[in-house]
Amino acid sequence: MDDPVKIENGISSKRSIEDIINDIGDRPTILMLLLFTVAMSLSAAGTYDAYMVAFTGIIPEYECRSDNCTAARANYSTNPDKSDRDAVCDFNLEKDTDYVFDTSRTTLVIDYDLYCEKSKLALLSSYYFLGGTIGLFIGLYIFDVIGRRTSCIAGSLLNLIVTFFGLFCDSYPFMVAIRILQGVGQFSSYASCYIWVLEFVPAKYRNYYNSWSMLIWAMGYPGLVLISYFITNWHYIHVAACGVFILNYVPLFLLPNSPRYLLSVGKADEAKSVLQKYAKVAGKKLDLTDVTLTVNDGDESEKATYLSFTEKVASFWREKALLIEMLVLFYGWFVVCLLFYGLNYGWGSFGDTPYVNYLYVAAGETLAYLFLIAVTKYMGRRFGMIFCFGGACICFFVGMISWQWTDVWNLERFVSIVAIVLISCAFGLIFLYTGELAPTTHRGTVLSASSLCARAAGFLGPFVTDVSEDSRIRLAICALLSGTAAMLFFLLPETRGRAIPETAEDVTARRKEQDLNNVSSIMKLKVG
Repeated sequence: MDDPVKIENGISSKRSIEDIINDIGDRPTILMLLLFTVAMSLSAAGTYDAYMVAFTGIIPEYECRSDNCTAARANYSTNPDKSDRDAVCDFNLEKDTDYVFDTSRTTLVIDYDLYCEKSKLALLSSYYFLGGTIGLFIGLYIFDVIGRRTSCIAGSLLNLIVTFFGLFCDSYPFMVAIRILQGVGQFSSYASCYIWVLEFVPAKYRNYYNSWSMLIWAMGYPGLVLISYFITNWHYIHVAACGVFILNYVPLFLLPNSPRYLLSVGKADEAKSVLQKYAKVAGKKLDLTDVTLTVNDGDESEKATYLSFTEKVASFWREKALLIEMLVLFYGWFVVCLLFYGLNYGWGSFGDTPYVNYLYVAAGETLAYLFLIAVTKYMGRRFGMIFCFGGACICFFVGMISWQWTDVWNLERFVSIVAIVLISCAFGLIFLYTGELAPTTHRGTVLSASSLCARAAGFLGPFVTDVSEDSRIRLAICALLSGTAAMLFFLLPETRGRAIPETAEDVTARRKEQDLNNVSSIMKLKVG
């Protein structure tokens, strides 16, 4: 057993929760790592929810039954921007007369007559992010009122129930309602759980925790592919997903609430009890009998810095440095999420089947989140974001070159895989970067606004592949977005190894310290 955490006994002794958690988790045990993994396993549930429609709404194959169908198919066979699906829709072919679907696997595309309704099918994915926006708005209130643990469990149960309703879904409006409520449940549960578990993680390990959480997300793809491949009735895919969700959610009932939250609502004794149990898991002794818990060290750090909403808005206008940095962040969130979800939802158009394609996504994102650890450690936040966005921009431009070397593989598909690795890395990094850029007085507002930008992008993401039939136009748009994001991130400071700002004035001081008020300094790639 490790040496006990040293606590000075006495009525007047004080100790911050931050220090205690850092001491407890200084050398994580296997049991601690297992608990963190189990607690964040619901991250994989987000993968199931977000991409379930790609499999329940899989595009079916068909067989021609008329000369009109055969001619239309042949007419589009040599056009790389047209598919067999376009042949049916563009020539207004009649189902069961001109062609028949392969019904060996059920799909809501056939059940709800969505084969030629591409926008309605894409909206089923977008409605999920609409629900996520609603869930995050609700979370702004309930996370601090009923607590992280209760919010997480409530959102998880909502997601479980509405996903199970997919078994009985018999209409498109019913599915729309399911998708919206899935978004409400999943986003509120994941956000609250992320905060809940993060508040147990020692400061020096938070980067690794963030990457591990993202890796668990990526692990959800193979599970979803496996379930969807062997279950041929799309209604039962919902039931199987519920089985996975139950395994993810049960441990949540066994884990304690965050001691930081408990202290913030005046439950100091309960917070001490949780910390002592946490210390036992870490193999350490902790005696808090005569200790007064504080949020931070010292009385000075306890001074109130609360700002009303009006004061926060005024400070954005008063402190131009804060306004510039936050606007760049909002654009970065929008672009990274638009490309992240747009590329993922577009995998089915690259060839083969969605089963194979989403396994490529899993491999690419796993590589990206492992790469994220190295990027954050060696490149820093600022250069890391510039590298990811800039690299993706180059990939998209290169992908515009027409080069097909097999029936399935071409240059566009290859560079898209590289791009999703880079965008996924940026997706993980921007979470950490935002928390370090935003001052304490504005962090909640900034993170909430960033999430809204991300949800708007998530809503639009599935439509990225439908912007134009010409893939070069789609790639050019993606290149423009990622390229401008890379350039704008030159305006931001490096935060690695530096103190987090407490007020808007600290943001202005940070820019002066890093000499970011002139063009020559802004364009320097300082990694440290």
